[in-house]
Amino acid sequence: MKKIKIILYTVLSLTLALSAATRNDVLVLEAAEALQENTQSIAREYLLSDRYKHNQAYKKALHQTLNALSENIQKISINTDDAKTKGLLSYFATKKVEIIKMLNGKANNQAANEIVAISEIFAEGSRSIAKQHAYVFSKEEKMQMLGIKMQTELNEILKYHLAIEVNSKDTSYKKKLTQATVAFSRDMKKLSVYPYPKSMSAVLKNLEDSWRTFKQTIETKHKVKVPALLSIAGKSMQEKLSALSIYHAKKQ
Repeated sequence: MKKIKIILYTVLSLTLALSAATRNDVLVLEAAEALQENTQSIAREYLLSDRYKHNQAYKKALHQTLNALSENIQKISINTDDAKTKGLLSYFATKKVEIIKMLNGKANNQAANEIVAISEIFAEGSRSIAKQHAYVFSKEEKMQMLGIKMQTELNEILKYHLAIEVNSKDTSYKKKLTQATVAFSRDMKKLSVYPYPKSMSAVLKNLEDSWRTFKQTIETKHKVKVPALLSIAGKSMQEKLSALSIYHAKKQ
């Protein structure tokens, strides 16, 4: 009997440890994806503040997003013991200092290119962190993370569209814009096959309609360049993606 109790205690302890580890992994994965979205937003908002120098709203949004970035770095830090992840967080901290210096300085094309490059570093590092904490997702978790991922992709599209205006000779921006657009379209198809209830189907339908118009505007040659309007349209799409992600989170 005593031996059985020891075995049961051991199994229970391992189960609870695994459950705690999974909860931490969930928090790290969510924060890592949010971190990508934060850095894409910072780059986009910086490029908009450079384009519309007299609009203080973009500068205010920049500092708010920087605070969110700091919170997500902290969230990862307190929920991981992984050495590689800790190392990346230390590197992120140095890059965050660089971002702050640029935000406090005068916006210019060189700084714009640098902040786009830093956003790429954060994206790559965040994906690496996600791999370190990956586990088998349930169906609803997959859909939740898909919605969050698409928010990042949308910000990437806006970022590259703006970056092309800053440096039209950089062909890598055009290539990355195309890649981000293809990725978003592919993920939109994944959303469209999910059997949403009527209320959420309406949200998805609105998102699909908005994306068709948005994509056409991005891809149309010799278009009137209205990045501020595209940014507003992007924000509306972000809100719909967030609503879908929350729906899936509540179903878990």
